[in-house]
Amino acid sequence: MRRRAGRPLAAVVAASEAAASIFLNPGRSALIALGAVVGAALFTTTLGLTGTASSQVREDFDAFRATEVVASLERDDVDWVSASGLESVSRLNGVVAVGAVRFSDERHSVSTPVRSEGGVTVRVSGVTPGALEVIEPEIVAGRLFDAIHEERGIPVAVIPESLAQDLVGVRLGSQLQIGKATVVVIGSYRDLARGLEMLGSVLVPLSASDPWLSDVTPEVYVEVAPGAARTIARQLPLALRPAAPETVEATSLLDPEQFRLRVEGRVVQLSVMASLA
Repeated sequence: MRRRAGRPLAAVVAASEAAASIFLNPGRSALIALGAVVGAALFTTTLGLTGTASSQVREDFDAFRATEVVASLERDDVDWVSASGLESVSRLNGVVAVGAVRFSDERHSVSTPVRSEGGVTVRVSGVTPGALEVIEPEIVAGRLFDAIHEERGIPVAVIPESLAQDLVGVRLGSQLQIGKATVVVIGSYRDLARGLEMLGSVLVPLSASDPWLSDVTPEVYVEVAPGAARTIARQLPLALRPAAPETVEATSLLDPEQFRLRVEGRVVQLSVMASLA
C-alpha cells in the first residue's frame, strides 16, 4: 500500500520540479524548444531537398541520355548517304531531326581579301540543314544556311565566335579564304547542343564542302526523342542502306561532359536553396 501511495506522490514531485525548471528559467526553456523546432524543420527541409535533387538529376539524365544517334559506314564511301535514305530515317517514330555531316581534324589557313592573318587556322565541317537542326548551333550573329544553299552548293559559312574575334574586320557578308577556297560569312555561333566534335570548326553546306573534305566519308546524325535511341539505332542501318544494312554501324551517344555540367548546376542551385532555408 505504501508503494502505491508513493507513486502518485513521486509523479507530483517530478511534475513540480519540471514546472519549476521551466518557469524559473524561461529563456533556457524557450531556447531548447526553439532548437527542437529548428532541428525538426531542418530535418524536414533536408529530406525535401534530397528528394528534389534526386528527382531533378533523374529528369536531367532521362532528358539528356539517348537524344543523339550517329550512323557511320564501316568502309570509305563518300556517296553512301542518299536523300531517300535520310527521308526514310526522318519517318521513323521517335526521330526529331536527321542530317549528314563531314568533318576532319585537318586545319586550313584563313585569310581575308584585305589582309592575311598569319597563323590563324581552322577546321571545316560540312553539314546539311537537317544536321544543323540536330547539332543546334547557338547563333551569335547572322543566320544559318538553309536548303537553298545546300541544293545549289553555295559556299557560305557560319563561323565560330572565336574566329570572328581573331580576324580583324570580318563581319556578316565578308569573304574568307579558307585554304584554296572562298566562302561568304552569313553567321557566327558560340556553342553546339550536340556534335561537340565539330565545335570550333567553320560550318559550311555539305554540298559545298568538297574543297576541304572531298575524301571524307559522311556520317548521319539523328536527334531522337528521350528513350528512343536504342530502337532508332537498330532501325537506322536498314533505313539508310536497305541493300546492305550490315555495313552501317549506329550508336547512341551520351556526352558525359555536358551531363556533368548539368548535374553540377543542379547541385549549386540546391546548395543555394539549402543556405536560404
